[in-house]
Amino acid sequence: MKKNQKEIIVLSFIAAAFAGGFIYGRWYRGAATEPVVDAHSSRRILSYTCSMHPSYKSERPGKCPMCEMDLEPVYADDARRSDSDGSRILHISPEKQQLIGVEFGTVEYGSVSNTIRAAARIEVDENKVYHVQSKMEGWVDQVYCTVVGTQVKKNQPLLTVYNPMSLAAQYELIKHAGTGMHMGDSSKNPRRPDAQATPPAGSPAGATTAGAATRTGDQALFESDKFRLQYMGFDDELIMTIARSGTPIYNLPIYSPADGFVIERNVLPKQKMSPDTLYTIADLSTVYVTADLPEYEASAVRAGQTASLSIPNLAGSAFKAKIDSILPIADPVSHTLKLRVVMANPNYKLKPGMYGDLEIQSANIRRLTVPQEAILDSGLKRIVYVDRGDGYIEPKEVTTGQVFGTRIEVAGLKEGDRIVISGNFLIDSESQLKASRGIRGQ
Repeated sequence: MKKNQKEIIVLSFIAAAFAGGFIYGRWYRGAATEPVVDAHSSRRILSYTCSMHPSYKSERPGKCPMCEMDLEPVYADDARRSDSDGSRILHISPEKQQLIGVEFGTVEYGSVSNTIRAAARIEVDENKVYHVQSKMEGWVDQVYCTVVGTQVKKNQPLLTVYNPMSLAAQYELIKHAGTGMHMGDSSKNPRRPDAQATPPAGSPAGATTAGAATRTGDQALFESDKFRLQYMGFDDELIMTIARSGTPIYNLPIYSPADGFVIERNVLPKQKMSPDTLYTIADLSTVYVTADLPEYEASAVRAGQTASLSIPNLAGSAFKAKIDSILPIADPVSHTLKLRVVMANPNYKLKPGMYGDLEIQSANIRRLTVPQEAILDSGLKRIVYVDRGDGYIEPKEVTTGQVFGTRIEVAGLKEGDRIVISGNFLIDSESQLKASRGIRGQ
């Protein structure tokens, strides 16, 4: 009897255990399938995971068994919100944003300007370069300017040249100068009688005609002799001096055509000379200042803008001038455009070959800009993270343009958008991490 009672008690206990397990199982499955709701935001939580170990998932909050970090919730509406607009929207709690140092800025549309700086070179003004040449062959007699770099004045003699042919032409000029020169003068003086004037009474008509013909022929020869000497390089004043004095000049002087400095010399005393360049003279009262600008900066520069030049070894000296031109051909290697400024050179302080720093203040223009640090450049594309509120951050691909100081022109955003300007790399790392484990949100 006692044995039967014990068996009944054991069987009753086993039945009660099975019943309790069945009831607990039904309750646990119901609790597990019942959606968990965040008490603060009323958003449904799908699961919990560790940001450092994304492979670990849990249905309950707690700590990660591998690193002891707090598990973070995965919300159901994150995936729906990301799928609705086709972009990978992230959710980063305000606490975590503060932890990783996220800061925000604003997309602005307004007037911007920029100071463009470039290395500059001083060059000779091409419009003020003069080549001294002789129009005839011969021999150099005397050379007065023997050193490159010598400063010369206009009409200053540089050398003398001897040519036998010029002597023969001068003697012919002197021969025909007696009558021809006076005829040339009478043609310019209407008060003097010309060849058609009435001959004096009693003069034979034939003698008058012959005399007039002789004088006309001498004048033609005189003009021909003048032309020959002009072709050889004699100026009109020197020709008339030879004609009046009756004395030829054995050595023709060659004069400087302008004020400037001798930058090239190709003549020596007593050398045989050909009609080539003997001297090159540069007027350095103005010089060219040239600079190479990157293509993206050159688009903001226009001819007529003011440029300021500073030379390191000329402390305290500032030179300003207007931009003359931007050459229309780009360098295919450096992808730069050459800018040219014509600059006054008082006291010849600016010397060709010097280097300096050129500054150009670009004009005020209206552009949509963001801080430069807001751009995350991956090489293939440029990303800006836009704050959508409630901890949601959306990556937006943008196109960049000109740089204006600390800001850069963009396309693909709207004025007033709140954007991330600090912590971009950590946010991008978070995005890549979640993308690699297939979680579209948090």
